[in-house]
Amino acid sequence: MTLTHLCEIDFYIDGELGPEEACELEARLERDDRMRAVFDAIWRQKETLSRAMDAIDVASAASRQTARLQATLVQALSRRMAMTGGAEREGPALWPT
Repeated sequence: MTLTHLCEIDFYIDGELGPEEACELEARLERDDRMRAVFDAIWRQKETLSRAMDAIDVASAASRQTARLQATLVQALSRRMAMTGGAEREGPALWPT
């Protein structure tokens, strides 16, 4: 197995091969058990990485949204405290005095 074969497998999985090249690779994969095993391993690795990246993107997006909401809340509370002078509060105290 050469580096060219590995790149070809990678391009195939990513949908970057043309129709003729894809057909040629598919035929080789049917004939060559070792190449098929490498293909399967690369496919699984890419799937695992893709799921991990999706999880990271979701987590970091949620963290960014939470941070924005916290900043908005702090600004709103600061304005409210400034308007009331900070002395009179309705409901439970939000900040220790």
